[in-house]
Amino acid sequence: MLKSLTIVSYTHILASHLEPVSVRFFDLPVSMACAILDGAAFDASPSYMGGSCMLLAALRKANADLRIFTADDPDFAPYGERVPGSWSSMVAALEVSAPIPDEGVLYVTSHAPLESCADADRLRTVVFGDLPIQIGYCSGRNSTLNGLEYHKSSEVLVAAADLVLLLALRGELEHGPGGISIESSKTVGLLVHRGEAVELYSGTLHLAPCRARPDGFRAAIVLPRGTNEVLPDGVLSGDDPLLRKRNKWIMAHPERKALVDQGVLPLIRGSNREVRPVAEPA
Repeated sequence: MLKSLTIVSYTHILASHLEPVSVRFFDLPVSMACAILDGAAFDASPSYMGGSCMLLAALRKANADLRIFTADDPDFAPYGERVPGSWSSMVAALEVSAPIPDEGVLYVTSHAPLESCADADRLRTVVFGDLPIQIGYCSGRNSTLNGLEYHKSSEVLVAAADLVLLLALRGELEHGPGGISIESSKTVGLLVHRGEAVELYSGTLHLAPCRARPDGFRAAIVLPRGTNEVLPDGVLSGDDPLLRKRNKWIMAHPERKALVDQGVLPLIRGSNREVRPVAEPA
C-alpha cells in the first residue's frame, strides 16, 4: 500500500487562486490517492513515477472502455477483498517454479513448491478456516476475457507479477427465454500488484488473468482441494449446463473456440473484452 505521496507543481483548481502548491498525503490507500490525482496536472517524484498510481493511470488510459480499480477501492467490495500480509515466500516460489509460456495460458491445479512454502498454512487458516486446500498457479500472456467461471467457495490469487482480473457478479447473469447469458460489458477490471493477495468471493465471475505488462503474468491460485477435478460419470446433466468440473461453473465467449470445443456453452454476448497492457514507465 502507498504510505506517502508528495505532489509538486499541482494546481489547486478549487482554491480562489490558481498557483502551484505542494501537497503531501499520508497513509492514503492507492485508489484514494489515484482518485485525488486523476486528471490533475502534476510532476511526481521518481519513486512515485514507477509506482502503483502510475500503472493504474496508464492502464486506465490504455483501456478507456473498461472500469479498472485496485483491491483497496470500495468498488471491489462486492467481488472480494484484499488478504492482508506479506506473501514473499509464495511470490519467490512462483518466480522460481512457475514459468510463463511464450503463448497461451498455463494452469496447474496443484503445485508442490507452492503448497510447501511458508505462506501456505497461513492462507489455509486465514481464508479457508483450516479446510484442505490446493495451491496451483496460472501464468501466461493472455489479454482477453475468453470466458467466465465461478465457484461456490472463495478463491485466493497471489500475484507474482502485475495483472488484471476481469470480473462480474453471478447476480448479473441474465435468465431469459434462451437460457442463461451475460453481456461482456458487465465486466470490470481489478488491478492486482506483484506481492498482493486477493480473495474472490463465492459467485464472483472470473477466468484467467490478463497481463498488465507485455512480459506476462503469473499467480498462485488457492482453492478448496478437489476444485477443477473431473466430475464422476453421470454427474453432468442438462439440469445444470454450466457445471463442467468439480466446484466449477463456466461459460465461454463464442470466439474462444478451445472452450467451446470442450462443450462449454458460448453464453457471453458482446465483444471478447481485451485488456491492453502497458510498458514499464521510462
